Amino acid sequence: NGRALIKDSDNKWFMIDDKGNILREYNFITARNFSCGLSLFQIKEGDSYKYNYMNTDGEYISTVNFDDADDFVNNIARVRIGEDVYYIDTEGNKIEK
Repeated sequence: NGRALIKDSDNKWFMIDDKGNILREYNFITARNFSCGLSLFQIKEGDSYKYNYMNTDGEYISTVNFDDADDFVNNIARVRIGEDVYYIDTEGNKIEK
């Protein structure tokens, strides 16, 4: 969708469009390239680090931040909250297997 996440020399994250215009700033610790239209990112929440996914419009797919998360492959990703490990689709819905 002509969007990318970049990090500047001050470790600030930005979403830019295909012309290099800054669309939004984020407080991510790390972020990955978009895969299946989503970027996996890490934030600090209290004393721990959490994960979530963002679409190219800058919207998070889940109101819950995960303790661990993998990249999407074939529109499915493995996530963990506490001891509960499960898979979600690109809209953040739990997939029953």
